[in-house]
Amino acid sequence: MFTRATIIVLCCFASPAFAQSGWVGNYASRHGPYSLSAKISPNAGGTFKVKVEVASQRPSCMGEVETTAEMKGSELVTQPAEKGDECRLTISKSGTGITLKEDKCSTWHGAACEFSGSLKRR
Repeated sequence: MFTRATIIVLCCFASPAFAQSGWVGNYASRHGPYSLSAKISPNAGGTFKVKVEVASQRPSCMGEVETTAEMKGSELVTQPAEKGDECRLTISKSGTGITLKEDKCSTWHGAACEFSGSLKRR
């Protein structure tokens, strides 16, 4: 009985750190002249710092956004980077990497690029 209670208590206290450790890291993808990268790091209160960068030579574009994210179900969802901004990224696990989906983020990268795509852990 004591062992089961100890395991339950340890799981409850360790789960935020454990959940963070599965997301934290550097991710990247490259398709021809198009490159996309993301860095996810731990932040206070069980949230995450997220930095996403995109660049391409054809069409010529580049952009980046740095913001915070929190767990919502099995995904990370970012907060707008600035007041009045509507940009949100949804990050989900995909094999050994992540998949990014953006919503209303063109202010951060222009019309020729996007933050959406599949990235592998570096």
